[in-house]
Amino acid sequence: MKICSKKLILVFVICLDFSLSLLFVTFVSAPRQVKVGYFLMNQFQELDQSGLYHGYSFDYLQKIRQYAEWDITFVQCEYQECLRLLADGEIDLINYVEKNQKTENNFLFSLRASGTEYAAISVLEENFRKYPANLKIPSGFRLGVLSGSKFTDAIEDNLTEFEQTPELLEYPQEKLYSALESGEIDGILSSSITVFPGTKVISRFSLRPFYFVVRNGNDRLLKELNRAMNLISLHEPLFVNRLYEKYYAYADSEVLYLTKEETDFLSDKKTFRVIIAPDGDPVSYYLNGSYHGIIADFLNKTARDLNVEIEPVEAASFEEALDKIRNGEADILGDFLIDEGFAEKNNLQLSPAFLESQVVAVYKKGNDVSVKNPVKIAEPNNYQPLSSSLRAIYSKSEVTYYESDAACLDAVNTGGQDISFINIWAAQKNLGKMKYHDLVIDPNQGFTLQYSYAVSRNADPRLVQILRKAINSISSFQRFSIINQNVFITPQKVRLIDFINTQPAYAFFIFLVFPILFLYLLAYRIDSHQKDKKQIFNLAFVDDMTQLKNLHWMEKNAGRIIEENRSKKFAFISFDLDRFDIINEYYGRKTGDQIIQYMADTLMSIDVPGMICTRVKADHFLCLVPYESREILEKKISDIKSKKNSYSGNDTVIKFGIHVGVYILSDSDQDITACIDNAETARREARNVSSGIVFFDDYLKDKLRVYKHIEEMQESALENHEFEVYYQPKYNMEENSIIGAEALIRWNDPVHGIRMPSDFILIFEKNGFIIQIDFFVLEEVCKFLRSRIDAGEKVVPISVNQSRVHLSEKHYVQRLGEIIRKYSIPDGLIELELTETAISEIDDVENILNQAKALNYRISIDDFGTGYSSLTMLNRVPLDAIKIDRNFLIESNNSKKTREIIRLVVEMAHALGIQVVCEGVEKQDQADFLMSIGCRFGQGFLFSKPIPINDFMRIL
Repeated sequence: MKICSKKLILVFVICLDFSLSLLFVTFVSAPRQVKVGYFLMNQFQELDQSGLYHGYSFDYLQKIRQYAEWDITFVQCEYQECLRLLADGEIDLINYVEKNQKTENNFLFSLRASGTEYAAISVLEENFRKYPANLKIPSGFRLGVLSGSKFTDAIEDNLTEFEQTPELLEYPQEKLYSALESGEIDGILSSSITVFPGTKVISRFSLRPFYFVVRNGNDRLLKELNRAMNLISLHEPLFVNRLYEKYYAYADSEVLYLTKEETDFLSDKKTFRVIIAPDGDPVSYYLNGSYHGIIADFLNKTARDLNVEIEPVEAASFEEALDKIRNGEADILGDFLIDEGFAEKNNLQLSPAFLESQVVAVYKKGNDVSVKNPVKIAEPNNYQPLSSSLRAIYSKSEVTYYESDAACLDAVNTGGQDISFINIWAAQKNLGKMKYHDLVIDPNQGFTLQYSYAVSRNADPRLVQILRKAINSISSFQRFSIINQNVFITPQKVRLIDFINTQPAYAFFIFLVFPILFLYLLAYRIDSHQKDKKQIFNLAFVDDMTQLKNLHWMEKNAGRIIEENRSKKFAFISFDLDRFDIINEYYGRKTGDQIIQYMADTLMSIDVPGMICTRVKADHFLCLVPYESREILEKKISDIKSKKNSYSGNDTVIKFGIHVGVYILSDSDQDITACIDNAETARREARNVSSGIVFFDDYLKDKLRVYKHIEEMQESALENHEFEVYYQPKYNMEENSIIGAEALIRWNDPVHGIRMPSDFILIFEKNGFIIQIDFFVLEEVCKFLRSRIDAGEKVVPISVNQSRVHLSEKHYVQRLGEIIRKYSIPDGLIELELTETAISEIDDVENILNQAKALNYRISIDDFGTGYSSLTMLNRVPLDAIKIDRNFLIESNNSKKTREIIRLVVEMAHALGIQVVCEGVEKQDQADFLMSIGCRFGQGFLFSKPIPINDFMRIL
């Protein structure tokens, strides 16, 4: 019995030991559980309807997870709540935190920034040319900002961007963009990583990095985070660039606008003498009398953009380069590493950074190069601006400068120096050579450097300003392409002699035993290189979603295609979908993406030999189409619109319209970008025509010219009192007496004469100027009534038209109150006349109009009966009057049903205590009919056309 008990105890101990061991192994091998807090932010952190995470931050975290072996759980919270949860230990990590005294006291920050942002001011795309980029923003600019935004303090720090301090208006996330669309504000202040559709940036300032943070005391998690970010930078140095390109490619550059003084300077200068470090492949190097490499390509692009020439100036050393800049032998030092103190000492002024690179440590395997020990450091000569930073870190070490990156690596490789710090591109390119096989890269001891252009402080001040604008006009995609072309596309040169000298035994073995393997590896390398080239090509020129070429490819290749097919006629055709944003919002982004793919497949399937289609962005496509005749081209487009205007998926059929803009190229067309712009202009115009198809022609060209002229002249016309108020009387038809009037606007143009509202009102509604015009009319009417009242003369109620733009303006009711109090207008003498459509589009219309009624304004609906919700309006809105649309009256001549509808409307309105006025009365029989059904009030040419104020006073 005792033996049995001992055996049972032994078995129990063994099982327990095994279980504990298994539990330990499982615990040790299990990935770390990390709770990440996130807040919703467009393009940065988004959660779609299917529960999938998208955005810059989520992509970055997924990449970190690959290197850190984390099991991530996401926790949604508002920004301030996320900070609180992190401080309390309920979550482990959040992104997008800016360093300041408070956050640095409460949290631990990642060594590397997770991204950079700046304050950006954006306006609607159609208003973009009113605010030339890089010029001061005018007085009276109304600037919308998210409630609690951290960028509000950037305004006070950057008042030089404005003619005077702008008016800041705060909005919640869901209201900010609609306020911009309605004209309630002129622009939006936001982070550069917040993308608003249909907008362009006119100003940027206050560059700031942001970071991942963990709570104080969680050093282990911070160490894992820093290690993962370092490894990403080492193994995937373009990862962050790709993230910016993926999510912010359309928001990170601004159009290059130059002032007249700057243009004159370039016209006089024409050629710039430039110095770059001569031996720093792939960043910069001198070959066959010219500079090459990343920085040279940036300079060449800047020169093309500015239409100037670059003249290389040689310098044997960095000191000689500085001397030549200082004494005027060269204009620009092209690869200056930003250090303001060093620049000040050498009498230099710097442009903004145009290139950022990671610097990594390179040393021999097994060497102890700790910052605690004295080491000998080899540095490229042009890194001298960073010498103070290096000496601060390696206080016990000696720095020796060499003329090139390769010379530094040679010094470390031969043992003359212990360590070198060079940019990661040069390290990766050089360490592929066999002779450096004993050297290793250590990103943990590196840092980040920024390149700028440096010019003498004695140089013309316009030069740095021009360089700043040119740098800001380069998008992240273009930066990425330049770096890619020099670092990853250029093949590495492997010298056989290096391998033989360093590894003779291996060399003999390989050449003797493995010639076939050598040939295989060589073939594999060529194939891999071709795949890399294809991948780079796809990144640069192919749309990832649809696999169509992109706009950049079209701009680059269309001219060549047209030139090679000179016997053919070509047209650019631009497509987009009607209200695609609504489809995205209602059906979800996944369905929206499926519709985009469907449209791409549709365009690819069109039977037109030689047709090339590209995706510009979102639902926007551009095609280069060879055609035989305009008639055939029009038929093909009509077929697409009629047969491909719906999408079936998930048991749902989604109907949509297609807008089409067409530009037919002529033999004289040389500027491809201008041709594409014309097609885009026609597409935008197509939104306003029933067919949805517009060809760019002389009429559209003239219309755009007139549109532009009107926009250019509108402000001065208002200042010069060219706008005049006309009055069209309203009559009591039974008594033939004036019972009111409608105020109408006319533009007395000194050049073109009287312009009717149809020439300019729609333009003013689009650009927001309608608000100023309608308030001008309201104030002129108040002045007229006040003068009549003061003179003891007869007054009648006057109606003033109000646009739907007004109802979306935040201070609309406040301004109504200020005007009516300013002139002390008695109750009921001003009638606000709104269209039925305007009222139906505003959610808060009842509250707005009730407030207007409280100020003793009358409310009326114009064109009653033209919409789908006329009866709803009668119950929803506090109406005093309705105006029956003239089209009803015209139809009543031949339609008994229409006459009956008008009679019922009149009866219903009277029963509700609402006055009825019928507009467009032009014939006596129409007046007789209206009086026969009880409608006593009419307005129209039978009584009077709109007349100037003096004529109206005579008949009043």
